[in-house]
Amino acid sequence: MVYHGFDMTQPHSRAWCAAIPGDYVLPWKQDLLGVSGEEMFVALLERHVSAAKSVLEAGCAGGRDAALYAPKVKSWMGYDFAPQFLETARGKRISNASFVDWHSSREPIPTAILEAAPFDLIFSRRGPTSVIQHLPALAAADSHFLYVGPRGADLLEEIVAKIESVDWQVTWSAVVMARGFLPSFEEYTLYNEFGALPSSRAAFDAVATAQGFPIVETKCVVVATPV
Repeated sequence: MVYHGFDMTQPHSRAWCAAIPGDYVLPWKQDLLGVSGEEMFVALLERHVSAAKSVLEAGCAGGRDAALYAPKVKSWMGYDFAPQFLETARGKRISNASFVDWHSSREPIPTAILEAAPFDLIFSRRGPTSVIQHLPALAAADSHFLYVGPRGADLLEEIVAKIESVDWQVTWSAVVMARGFLPSFEEYTLYNEFGALPSSRAAFDAVATAQGFPIVETKCVVVATPV
């Protein structure tokens, strides 16, 4: 399936990301009825951000989190493998933040990141889980790793296994399910195209209410520390 000119059959591949212009932003609007996994993650992130901490963001995209939080910490480094995301992030000229090109599942740790280590907080917000394999080389002894991802128990199991494989421990985790609605057929179509799912007016009309098409957003959220 093609979404706005790029192939969705290999999501999050280098080619997939390279075709997204400027920043990684979910294209549809949705109305959730409860606390979302993203909101829970933001609360955790804000709890760990402080003036004394150095932060590494895995999969920084266009620097939205950096723009919010980098001025509040000692130092902020974000990395991504999509050049247009890095261009967007650098173009924001965010105080106290720098951005590095790195494909963390395939390439060795860049010198710039090694020189900035150790980090007190490392996090991935819908970004690469491959940063987990690099935690021993990059994290301070009392650091934290935070993650939120777009699936449920199956992804949580994968993340826990990766964390334990590097002798870290999960100190808190949750699978967060929030019911909600896609308010229009247009948002329903964008939602399905982005996920490489079929759309039809008949399918929408069959279950849509006055609030829209019902969905359940599922996210897993993880906090981990060194053993």
